[in-house]
Amino acid sequence: MDFDQRGLFTRADALASGFTDDDLRRARAHKSIVAIRRGWFVREDVLATLDSAQQHALLAQATYVDCGDDVVLSHASAAVVLGLDVWNLPLDTVTMTTRRGHSGKRSRRRFLHGTDLLDDE
Repeated sequence: MDFDQRGLFTRADALASGFTDDDLRRARAHKSIVAIRRGWFVREDVLATLDSAQQHALLAQATYVDCGDDVVLSHASAAVVLGLDVWNLPLDTVTMTTRRGHSGKRSRRRFLHGTDLLDDE
């Protein structure tokens, strides 16, 4: 089966289009799709056409959707999504800010800052 998605898609999107989890596993093993993060994919040929900022924007989008409404993209991730030049900053981690707590939380692909946020931020 060939994936016809031109951008980011989820496992749920693939299943709704008639693909199975086995199809997703085989496609990942054959490197025709790449997992951006758990449950989020993009075709390898599409990913190969994107620069590092565009790839980061995909990761930021998937991460943001998975985090819920009480976070905002921030720092370099916000700059990338807004189309600003990030001068070759490392883009392997999505940076977000939340109003939950005041301490940072880091995982392999996400850095979550905690601070006071106004409703319009």
